[in-house]
Amino acid sequence: MIHRLLLPLAFAAALAGMGCHDDEGQNNLPPPRGDLIGLTYANPAAMAVNSARHWALLLHDRSSPRGTALQLVDLDQHSVVATQVLDYYDAFDVIFLFGDEACFAGRTQDTRNYAIQFFSLPDLILGSRVVVADTSGVHGYLAADSAGQAVYYTQAGGGNHDAIYKISLTSKTIVDADDDGHAPFGFDNHLVANLLAHPARISVDASTHKLLVANLDDDYITMIDSSLWGTVHRGGLTFPIPGTSHLNTLYGGLTRARAEAMGGGGGIYVFAGGSGTSTFLSRFEATSVQPYPPETPPGITWLFRNADIWVHPDQSIFSAFVLQRDSSGVNVGKYGLNNLRSVRGSPYHMQVIPDSAIGAIGLDIILNKIVVADAREPRLELIAVH
Repeated sequence: MIHRLLLPLAFAAALAGMGCHDDEGQNNLPPPRGDLIGLTYANPAAMAVNSARHWALLLHDRSSPRGTALQLVDLDQHSVVATQVLDYYDAFDVIFLFGDEACFAGRTQDTRNYAIQFFSLPDLILGSRVVVADTSGVHGYLAADSAGQAVYYTQAGGGNHDAIYKISLTSKTIVDADDDGHAPFGFDNHLVANLLAHPARISVDASTHKLLVANLDDDYITMIDSSLWGTVHRGGLTFPIPGTSHLNTLYGGLTRARAEAMGGGGGIYVFAGGSGTSTFLSRFEATSVQPYPPETPPGITWLFRNADIWVHPDQSIFSAFVLQRDSSGVNVGKYGLNNLRSVRGSPYHMQVIPDSAIGAIGLDIILNKIVVADAREPRLELIAVH
C-alpha cells in the first residue's frame, strides 16, 4: 500500500525536478492572450472610430514605415476592409463624415499646401481636394457638422492668419467667412482681432451649433456661433462680437491651462494639458461660463499623440480615456466625468502591445472597447472597458 502511494509522489517530484532544470524556463510559457486585429501597415498617427458601424479609420503620416496612407478596419469582424497609399507629403487628422464619406487633413506633395481631402467608404477612393491654406503656419484638426452639412478645419497661421475654415459638404468648396468673395476666406484674427491663439482641436456642439476651439497659445477655449459665417464684414472688428466668447481655462489655481488635448461626447467636452510640473484634466459644456474645477492627478504624464481624449457619455461608463504614463508604465487612464478622478479598474494596460510601442488610440462606445494601435507591428489590440 505504501509502495502504491509513493509511486505518484515520486513521479510528480521527477516532473518538478525536470521543470527546475529546464534552461529555457519562461521561454516555454504560452504567449499572452489579447484581442488582436492584424493590419496591413503599422504605426498610424491618428484614428477615428465610427461606433455605429464598428469601423476604425487609421491615418498614417510621413513618419510611418509605409509613409502617408489610410486603412479602414472592421473592429467587429477583426479585418482590414481597405487600404489606400496616399500621394501626400504629410497627413494629420481624419474624421468620418455622413453616409459613406470621410476626409483627412494633409499637406500636398506638389505644392505643400494644407488641404482637406475627401474620400469614399468603404473603398477609400479619393475624391475632391480643397486647399485651405498656404505653406506657412501649423496644421490643425477637423470637426464635422451634420446639421450644417459642413466640415471645419483649424489652421494656426500666426497673428491675423490664425483661422477656422468652413468647407461645404455639398459643393466641396470653402464657405467665405465674410462673404465678400475675396481671400482671405477663413474666420480669422483679421476678421475679428484677438479671437484665436493658435487654434487646435475643434468640436461642433450639436445642440447649440457652436464651434468649440482649443487654443495652444493662451488660456481659453474659443466659442463661435456657426450662423455667423457670411454675416460678418472685415474692418476694425475686435473680440468680443455677438456670437463669440472665450471660456477661460485658467481656473482652480492653475498657472497655465492650455487645452493641449480635447475630446467630447454627449454634449460633454474634456480637455487636458500641463501646468508647471503638474498635469490637469477639466470639462465643460457649450453653455458653460467656466469649466469644472480641474483635477491634477499625481504622478501622471499625458501622452496623447494626436491631441486625443476619448469620451464615453453613456451612464454605464461615463468616463474620459487618456493615454498616459504613470509609475506602472504607459497605459490608458479612465477618469469619471462626474469628478474627473481615476475610476476603479483604471488604468488599462495592454496585454500584448508593449508599453514602448503604444501608438494612436480610439474608442468604440457601443462595443465598449479601447482600440490601441501598435507603433512597430501592423496590429490593433482591443481592450474591454466596464
